[in-house]
Amino acid sequence: MPKKTKRAAEPANGSKTLVVRVKPNQTPEAATAEMAIAGLASNAVTAVNFTKGTFGEVSLNETVAALADSVRAVHGGDLKGVEALLTAQAVALNAIFTELSQRAALNVGEYLDAADRYM
Repeated sequence: MPKKTKRAAEPANGSKTLVVRVKPNQTPEAATAEMAIAGLASNAVTAVNFTKGTFGEVSLNETVAALADSVRAVHGGDLKGVEALLTAQAVALNAIFTELSQRAALNVGEYLDAADRYM
């Protein structure tokens, strides 16, 4: 089983402040740059921003740690989490596609602009 990421203490100034771990002989700037290009932090920021309406405020640091856990699982050969996510997304996207294509079809004969927007 993949090793869980050790969670950092949440900063006092809120969940949007990212804790950056500096390796020995590494500058804070280099550690921040490394985190920025690795992709986990930037994708965590996107997830935090886009889930706010559904889940409320979500900790950026906990989201980075959860993503790191997921990546570690995939690297270890455990694809159950991503398979479940992709299956759920396929079902959700199919529902969206079905609804919008039906709306488009209802508008094709008379309201071409609306049909175009639905498609």
